[in-house]
Amino acid sequence: MFNFYEVHQYELDVVHHHRALKYKSHLHNEFETIFLFEGEQGLIVNGSEYVLHEGDCAVIFPNVPHSYTRPDSIKKVNNAADSAIIFMPADALYAMFPDTRGSYPDECIINADILNENAVLAFHKIFEEASINAQIGWAYIIFSHTIPLLMKNTLLSLQNSDTITRLLSYISLNFRKSLTLDMISDELGINKYYISRVFSNQIKVSFRTYLNVLRTNHAASLIKISDDNLKDIATDSGFESTRSFYRIFKDIYGVSPSQYRKMIRRYSIY
Repeated sequence: MFNFYEVHQYELDVVHHHRALKYKSHLHNEFETIFLFEGEQGLIVNGSEYVLHEGDCAVIFPNVPHSYTRPDSIKKVNNAADSAIIFMPADALYAMFPDTRGSYPDECIINADILNENAVLAFHKIFEEASINAQIGWAYIIFSHTIPLLMKNTLLSLQNSDTITRLLSYISLNFRKSLTLDMISDELGINKYYISRVFSNQIKVSFRTYLNVLRTNHAASLIKISDDNLKDIATDSGFESTRSFYRIFKDIYGVSPSQYRKMIRRYSIY
């Protein structure tokens, strides 16, 4: 099973970690935020390295590769750290912030001295709630304060963003089409060999793998919410054939599309 892509089955995931995290590069279709109650936590987003300190927060946008590392400064104190991580579906937050679809801020970190006190309170309160609806309410408070702060004055378009963000933005908006390195190179004016190196060296997967992950995730979303036949879903998601769709889907999710549909209908809350 392909480990680069991470799947979350629920409308909200809230996780409390009591140690510094070490997690390899991955991506997913949710917004993710991490808040440090105590200690330090290393984070790499699109090849940029950060260290979060007590009271700091980071927001990672959908389908952006990232990993967690343990800073050298905490390895001598038993990886001490206390953090909250929250995953929220992209569509829920795109509805609140439509301008963020296909766009990314140039920074993902919000330092403790500028993080809104209501967001800080929500990070604490969300763990006191047993009701999923109450947790979702606190999550909305968190993202309603953090996303606008990150996007303020830094909303990136395809014309003014750096190379990696331009690539991810363009692909996220066009992955359902027939895309090749040559096409992207012509559209963005970037050498195709340079694009290939960016994926291999900085995003840590090939262009084709990244594209397949986006297409497969889109297909999985359609399987969850519709009764469309799998052939139509494959076409709508950008796959060239039903056969390649089945093969790639199973590589990433570990089950076939039809098996996944049965699992969703049996166990999912959707």
